[in-house]
Amino acid sequence: MTAIAAITTLVLAGGTTLVVMNYEKDYAADYTPPVNPDPQKILQEAQADTSAGRYKDALAKHVWFQENALKYQPSMVGVRSSFALMYFGELAQKHPPAMEKLKSMRAGV
Repeated sequence: MTAIAAITTLVLAGGTTLVVMNYEKDYAADYTPPVNPDPQKILQEAQADTSAGRYKDALAKHVWFQENALKYQPSMVGVRSSFALMYFGELAQKHPPAMEKLKSMRAGV
């Protein structure tokens, strides 16, 4: 019985590892903004992608926004720390990889 429990635990742990690895691929999605990117427009596109179920695209744009918006538009500091995080959180409720990425970004990982 103990051997069966140990094997079951290993199999489940392996399955969890595969899920985590797939999530990592999801947040590795690259987003290349247009020349002279407009952070507000990119945030709106991320919202539209979330609404349309294009979660990987939305995630990539949210990550870009959080990492780059202030470089292009310093006045977005309030939007970035309020509305943008709220929208990112809405995506995270629908798309588990977004939740993992949001947690890692907030933890400074």
